[in-house]
Amino acid sequence: MPRLSLRRVVTGVTFLIVVSLGVSLLSGDDSQGAQVYAAKRSHPRARAMDMMRDREQGHAIQKRKAPKQPEPPAVDRKLNAVVPKRADEEKQKSGDQIPNIVHFFWLTDQDFGFHHLLSVLSAHKMLGAEQIMFHAAAKPKGRWWKEAEAIPTLRLVPWGSDVPEKVSRQMEVRARLEALMQHGGMYLGTDTIALRPFDELRRLDCVMGRTGDGLSDQVLLASQDASFLKTWYKTLLQGKFKEAIEVAAKQPDLLHVEDTRLTRPRWTDWWDLSNLYREGETVDFSDSYAIQLAYDQYNLGHTPDSILTLDSTFGRIARTVYHGAQELKKSEKKVAEPNTNAVVPNIVHYLWFGERDFQLHNLISMMSARQQLKAPIRFHTDEEPGGRYWAEAKLIDELTVVERAAPNATLGETAEDAILQILREDGGIYLDADVIVIKPFENLMKYDVTMGRSPRGLSFITIIAKKKAYFVQKLQKMKRTRSDDYEELALDAAVDRPDLVHVEENTLSRPRLSDWKDPSLLFVENNSGWSDNFAIKLFYDLYAQDHNQYDIVNLRTTFGQIARSVYYGSPRLITDGSQPRLYPREDYVVPNVVHYVWFTCHDFRFHHLLSVLSAHRYIKPDHIYIHSDCAPSGHNWDVAKEKIGEILKVVPAEQPEEIFGNPIHNIPHRSDITRMDVLLKQGGIYLDWDVFALKSFDPLRRYDYVMGNEIAGLNNGVILSKPNAEFLRIWYDNYHHFDDGKWNFHSVMEPWRLASEHPNLIHMELTGLSRPDWTDWWDMKRMWNEDVLEDWSEAYAIHFIYSYHNEEHNPEDIKRMRGTFGELARWVYYGQKEAIED
Repeated sequence: MPRLSLRRVVTGVTFLIVVSLGVSLLSGDDSQGAQVYAAKRSHPRARAMDMMRDREQGHAIQKRKAPKQPEPPAVDRKLNAVVPKRADEEKQKSGDQIPNIVHFFWLTDQDFGFHHLLSVLSAHKMLGAEQIMFHAAAKPKGRWWKEAEAIPTLRLVPWGSDVPEKVSRQMEVRARLEALMQHGGMYLGTDTIALRPFDELRRLDCVMGRTGDGLSDQVLLASQDASFLKTWYKTLLQGKFKEAIEVAAKQPDLLHVEDTRLTRPRWTDWWDLSNLYREGETVDFSDSYAIQLAYDQYNLGHTPDSILTLDSTFGRIARTVYHGAQELKKSEKKVAEPNTNAVVPNIVHYLWFGERDFQLHNLISMMSARQQLKAPIRFHTDEEPGGRYWAEAKLIDELTVVERAAPNATLGETAEDAILQILREDGGIYLDADVIVIKPFENLMKYDVTMGRSPRGLSFITIIAKKKAYFVQKLQKMKRTRSDDYEELALDAAVDRPDLVHVEENTLSRPRLSDWKDPSLLFVENNSGWSDNFAIKLFYDLYAQDHNQYDIVNLRTTFGQIARSVYYGSPRLITDGSQPRLYPREDYVVPNVVHYVWFTCHDFRFHHLLSVLSAHRYIKPDHIYIHSDCAPSGHNWDVAKEKIGEILKVVPAEQPEEIFGNPIHNIPHRSDITRMDVLLKQGGIYLDWDVFALKSFDPLRRYDYVMGNEIAGLNNGVILSKPNAEFLRIWYDNYHHFDDGKWNFHSVMEPWRLASEHPNLIHMELTGLSRPDWTDWWDMKRMWNEDVLEDWSEAYAIHFIYSYHNEEHNPEDIKRMRGTFGELARWVYYGQKEAIED
């Protein structure tokens, strides 16, 4: 049995004491970084950082038992000095502890990018590394690797036998620690740029930098015998892997932490990474040892030429490393200039391959293109889509379906190939089927080609190109010889020939480039500032549930605003209390006269009788006028005349065949226009024949104009209007654009849009003039289900849409008829809702 030395005993006791230590909690000011940190308190890193701060500020750490359900702890908001510096660190040793060797790891088979080259060059130029050990599972690919290989101190070191299928966090850490424990030196991540020598840091045993939520191991300096590495490595061997922050929390004296100078100039910048890439943005990195780029989040496709004229912080850094100078150089290449007139034909192209339903957002895309661009639409497809919204889309003017075979994936064909071929042959505007056009493209159509930006390069979401544009042909040729993604190719082509393509940074894709990181931003309750864009890509299939034309009415998101603007003509919510509203007058302004319209000769059925009886019993009008080209007849009509008397009158009326020169073929549309004519001239209350009045309308007669809500807009089956009401005149004038092929657009959806523009001219009854719950429009069975009773006690009227039921009833069968319709029929005919027993 081995002897227990004093050193072992002391070490063991120390370990037990450290394990038993609790955490003292602090509180402080409310910074942005602290808010993010507070949201992650339960993470082991957060607990470790608490312990580190306690040690730093000299708090007594008490051993205590954690409660079963602890209250949320107070948070130390002061996150600047995370780890205390030891006295011997402050003095620093005169000799280097860490060899001037730089390690990189490449455990992937992706292409070696230009920013990777910058990282390796920075190790060579800025650190003057004696040796650069590039540990790789497979030799990197790509045009920039050849330049890296030319660095005289670089040595490719095989790692493993092949590229691993999946690289775990533990695998990455283990590889780095083993290399540093064997050789010592400095590890750099391949998107980290060294900016100046690490000489001061190399006098310490082990060094890491800070991030917003812990310690960054994208820069790690260590001597071969660094105790921190061994302690961290031990957690791997024991199968209890810990992050560096957790190890440092228990033994902070083993590690020196650089708060800002090894990652970002301010660690809070981790929450706004894009500031390195913004044109005109200046980030002070003069005091930094290194900066981590997080380039893969942006993948801007830069080259040695493009960085010469790049007016951003990244541009300055890249020029310093690659060209040896920060100075911005003026571009010697011409940029794309607009032509005097439009050169792009005003045609919109969509591609649609595969069998799938056409959804509301697809319809909104096409409607927006038609509304804003006034262009004919060519819908290229191998199979027409299905769904009710495709039926509505086919009503769009100048829509042509073009049969086109889907790309053959086995031959390497892509949708981008088809897009370029269409534009090369015909020119025009290509739109993805979830791109919404916000405003006209007139200025963009003066360029030979216009494309928008994406994080990976130039976006194929929206392309505006003239026929046989050279840039389009150049892209097709490049694709034959290069395997790069089309977006990356397009950016390379634009950098090479900026005179051939006009690039819109944000306005053809997302309101801000940073929105690409979180495409769901359009679908959360906010306002993304979309109105300045030419177009917006929704990424709908990735981040949104299905929407219909009804739920966008009150959708408080950016998508809701956009969808309402296109589908209903206004972005505003009808229920927004901040809007002006129509107030009731002291006296009645709507005449107590009821109007019906009856066109063509047909049976006067029992539900027609119930409707007119309900108006007589509960509205108590001075007159009931039936405007008709063929007077009603039959038994039920005779009963109506007998029960109502002389106030019931038939008024001759001809069916209108046109309005403002637009032909009208559908009889329901002729009825729509007739009721508007009558109300403009006489005022009063209009009712459809399947509307039952249930109580007095007198409270509503104090408003100039009243309609009720339904899911698709406003219900024109019940209208109250004073003579020549301003809202009705505006609505009627809108029929200059009447299209008889659109079923409920002008009669239901248009008044809803106008109501959002003129809320001070109309009073809307949310549920009282159509259905008890108009949001349940498609559950018509409930109104006829004899086992269900709807609460109609607050309704002025109910619009049954009788055609959904269409069965015949009579005074006898309604006596015992169960369900909502039975109650209402008895209420109208007999004056009671209870069942009647003979």
